[in-house]
Amino acid sequence: MELKKGLKFTGKWFKGDCVIDLIDEELNDLEVLITSEHGQTRQEHWNLQHTIWGFENGDYTETPIKICYKTNEPCKYDCKGLCRESF
Repeated sequence: MELKKGLKFTGKWFKGDCVIDLIDEELNDLEVLITSEHGQTRQEHWNLQHTIWGFENGDYTETPIKICYKTNEPCKYDCKGLCRESF
């Protein structure tokens, strides 16, 4: 599995979403931005190889990015129903 900056994923051991913010292969390090199910965000450093193994073992799964039907770009608002871009 090749990880890349901007990859959005979640894990089976926690609720919320993660986004890879920085990959440092030389230091075997990832900076991950975590947004909890309650909307709180924090940044953590994760071991790159352990994260790859987590994807391979099914502990982490990629979260599809929702595309806004109006702008054809990633949705900024996680719309449910009427798109906020309409206002």
